Amino acid sequence: MPPLPSVAPVPAPDLLRVGVQWALFVWAPLSGKVIDLSLGYFLLPLAMVLVGRVFYGERLRPLQKLSVAMALLGVVHELWMTQAFSWVTLLAALGYPPYFMLRRWMRELTAAPTAAFPGNGQMRADLAEIAALKKEVARLRAERDILKKAAAFFAREAT
Repeated sequence: MPPLPSVAPVPAPDLLRVGVQWALFVWAPLSGKVIDLSLGYFLLPLAMVLVGRVFYGERLRPLQKLSVAMALLGVVHELWMTQAFSWVTLLAALGYPPYFMLRRWMRELTAAPTAAFPGNGQMRADLAEIAALKKEVARLRAERDILKKAAAFFAREAT
């Protein structure tokens, strides 16, 4: 008999979050909150872009920036036209990003357990190398500045 695949347990807060999202998805149309809910789902990708930028330092290429700006313009226009921003919109837009952040963290934890907890005193090898190179660049700049000053001093004395 082949071994069963290992499945990471889903934390209870995520089960609750997904349950709330599902209940909102079912309740909102029945309660006449379709516009509010749809605007929340239109805001969701923009919220994910913001999460990627703020929490993970991800950068957008110029064409991606243009597409995000156009999407933001469209959503802001619809929010202004419908005046439908409510708690339903906010819950739909901000309900999934924590779930996706936890999924990413779990994936990173299984891939590299020591690197999954940033700030625990251990740097990843590539980040440690970058930090060492930054220190070396700062030292070389200071040395260059000293040599420039010395060259200027001796050039003045020679004339």
